[in-house]
Amino acid sequence: MRARVPSNAMDELRFRRVHVAGAGGLLGAAVARELWAAGHELVDATAPLDAIVHCPAPEPPGRLTLRRLAAHRRAEAGRARVLAADALAADARFVHVGSAFAWGDHGAEWIDEGTPQRPAPLGAGDADIARRLLALHAERGLDAVLVALGFVYGPGGLFERTLWDGRARVVGWGGNYLSCVHVDDAARAVAAALERGAAGTTYLAVDDEPVTQRVLVDAVADAAGRPRPRTSSLSRAAARVGFPVARSLMASVRARNARAKAELGWAPRFPTVREGVWPVAAALAPAGERAGRSDPSAAA
Repeated sequence: MRARVPSNAMDELRFRRVHVAGAGGLLGAAVARELWAAGHELVDATAPLDAIVHCPAPEPPGRLTLRRLAAHRRAEAGRARVLAADALAADARFVHVGSAFAWGDHGAEWIDEGTPQRPAPLGAGDADIARRLLALHAERGLDAVLVALGFVYGPGGLFERTLWDGRARVVGWGGNYLSCVHVDDAARAVAAALERGAAGTTYLAVDDEPVTQRVLVDAVADAAGRPRPRTSSLSRAAARVGFPVARSLMASVRARNARAKAELGWAPRFPTVREGVWPVAAALAPAGERAGRSDPSAAA
């Protein structure tokens, strides 16, 4: 864990005591580390607090059917309701971390926070939660800030599931755009939104270069030292991983990060997934494999 900031920096924090819900997951753990390093005190939900950060629970492992996704959505909605009620009772800030999949497929068009949402299956639940939170902000004064993340990748997530072990496939033609963000950059965006975000505002936190699905999986395969994945039809992919995942991977989500940069003072340290996958792959690869692979961009 990184060294903690000097104690005098803590005096500048607006929201010092923070409860991170979902801190056991890949993203939640990264958010907790980022907040701790910045000087925040991480507290239990029952302790006096200044803010709650709601990180999403990962989807259930294995094939994700519509029924399993519906159950997951109900659980997430219930958790968000309880946490929002806790934030209102404590007069605390509430930061909800969602997904850019809530905007859904917009083809080659750019997406920003004002773009109408047409949620992909993996983003439909988050779109509902976001609407309820914004309603609570308007009706009851909930100090809610929403952060919508791109496709989060990092050790223990994207790699260790399908791409790292060679089971990945490009679903459909592969030309749809996906907006990504390294897990550490995602955590930094959440921390920035906690301190500097405006109540009732949504921020898209994605890297600087949306890439096509084909470019994404090829970049990961190259970094992992695996063969580039083959193409699969929607029906075959749905049979393997479930329709909600397969259909969401075909959505074209080409998102901008201009608001997060301008209002939060945030910028990704890994501007593109092409750069970000290499340190992740190096961290996961066995020692013998690390010596044989290097990031081609480092030599450029």
